[in-house]
Amino acid sequence: MSSSLISQNNNGSRSQRTSLSVATLEGSEISPNRADRVSLIPNINVPAVTRGNLDDVTKVLSASCLVIRNTVGSSMFVLPEAVGGVGLPWGSVIFSGLYIYNLISRLLLADVAISLHESSECEVPSSFKDFVDTALRSDAVGTFTAGASLLSNSCFLAYGAIAAGPLLVDTFPGLGLDPVVGTCAFAAMISLFAATQTNTGLEKIANAVVMVVFSIPSITKLLDFDRTKTFIALGGGLDSSTASSAGAAAFAAFSASALFVSCLTAVMSLAKDYESIFSSTVENDYDFPLLQFSIPAVAASVIPPVAVALAFSRGGDITAALHFNGAIIVPFLYGLLPIVLHRGVRQVQGQDSAIPSISSVPQVLLGAGTLCALGQEILPNLMG
Repeated sequence: MSSSLISQNNNGSRSQRTSLSVATLEGSEISPNRADRVSLIPNINVPAVTRGNLDDVTKVLSASCLVIRNTVGSSMFVLPEAVGGVGLPWGSVIFSGLYIYNLISRLLLADVAISLHESSECEVPSSFKDFVDTALRSDAVGTFTAGASLLSNSCFLAYGAIAAGPLLVDTFPGLGLDPVVGTCAFAAMISLFAATQTNTGLEKIANAVVMVVFSIPSITKLLDFDRTKTFIALGGGLDSSTASSAGAAAFAAFSASALFVSCLTAVMSLAKDYESIFSSTVENDYDFPLLQFSIPAVAASVIPPVAVALAFSRGGDITAALHFNGAIIVPFLYGLLPIVLHRGVRQVQGQDSAIPSISSVPQVLLGAGTLCALGQEILPNLMG
């Protein structure tokens, strides 16, 4: 899931943005040290903590928590039941494999974002459509990817909104709310945050909810497009606070915060994609201001998924939305697409080689995992 983050200069003011569609990779001037630069995978040197880089270390730790907590999201409500039949040992093996799969996917996307930034010195797009348009320079692929991204985030939002309704009813029984009313209230609250959020506002939300909304490639902006910091953040360990069990109240609070941030992430990603679509219909040389999303973009992001979810849930959950998203859309967006983007950017930069090397191993693992996931889902249906 992707979201936007405002780039600011050292004085805290908003920096001037330049479209990457104008400053493409072919028109960029490659620095003399470009040949010495290596991919985010696999060469990583972890720096020692000193007073001079304490701020960088703090950024990495913060980003690690953001990634980990945002990853939990709505999945915490369905994963325990999904692996309950296989038990803890095999469940741990499955989770470990999924962790490696997602780690490689995010690192490839992060490396693409960093490469685009280094090659053009321009603002890296945060929407999947602009990201693909810039990296592959193909409007058709970008449009198809935008549709897949919109559908994926809509599935997350639909499930989260429906799950939030009963949670609000159970948390505040004295109000006598109907789950449908709770879902609508939750959607309205998410819309309010998405329509009024700024960079400073995001930080306040992070402090209040103990979570925040960051995703690839936006996480790379927070870490100054540094490969080492990004690797540490994306590969950081589990947050110990999520492993402790302090009772029903603590679990309810964590559930609410997980749903809130997961849905807010989806809305922001949707709004960013809609902003990109809306801006493509207006012929000018300027992007939409990133200080906050427009109301039409937020409305288009929230109303259709929530309305469809309410129409099809009929008092129950819509776990099928997450299943469809995870079985079909996610393998494309986070399995096949990162490989295509990574190889496409490296070919443009003249860094790709026809001879396989050790740097191709993560791509092979990601591709094999994606094919296995798709095969496991499709083959049983074909065989009846």
